[in-house]
Amino acid sequence: MCGGLGNIVDADDDVKLTGAVNEKTGKNYGKLAALKYGTQVVAGTNYFVKVKSDDGSILHLRIYQPLPHTNQPAELHSVQENKSEEETLTYF
Repeated sequence: MCGGLGNIVDADDDVKLTGAVNEKTGKNYGKLAALKYGTQVVAGTNYFVKVKSDDGSILHLRIYQPLPHTNQPAELHSVQENKSEEETLTYF
């Protein structure tokens, strides 16, 4: 769906923005493993990612990836803490 959040699918990678997550939350979550993700096409791509930290915490991340021609890196937009593995990823 144009502009909407796409299907939520399984993920199998570590999140490379752990430092940004720790800085934004003021906590040290350690390694973050992606569990599920969905995308939203905008002027770039928003990634909504459910992650699990080393301590078992579940977080939802919103990561913005600018269009390729900008040569800009992905950036962490926002974090939702205190989630559960059963909670569905939604737009935030």
